Amino acid sequence: MLLTALVQTKGGTLVVNLPRDRIGLEIKIRSVGIQKTSNQIHIIDDEDCDVSVKLFGESDIGRHLSFLFGENDTLLDVNKTLQTVENSVEDICDDLELDYMRICA
Repeated sequence: MLLTALVQTKGGTLVVNLPRDRIGLEIKIRSVGIQKTSNQIHIIDDEDCDVSVKLFGESDIGRHLSFLFGENDTLLDVNKTLQTVENSVEDICDDLELDYMRICA
């Protein structure tokens, strides 16, 4: 988990960890009665809107990533970006591990 999204509507509140698989994200959204898909939900921190979304990061990278997204971005944009970052971090760690093994061998 890189970020937590707090999705608020007049009907309820959803706390969802991101990234997650697309279908799981859509199911979570529907579970609180939101009739929009993740690509229709913009990152807007305004309680007067039908759907308000706040992003929180617990780690340093998560906090930095949360500042990248604004009102033009959707929950789907955030999820896809975080999936890319998560996969890249794994690849980088694998490469570093291989380099470390070569140095120490």
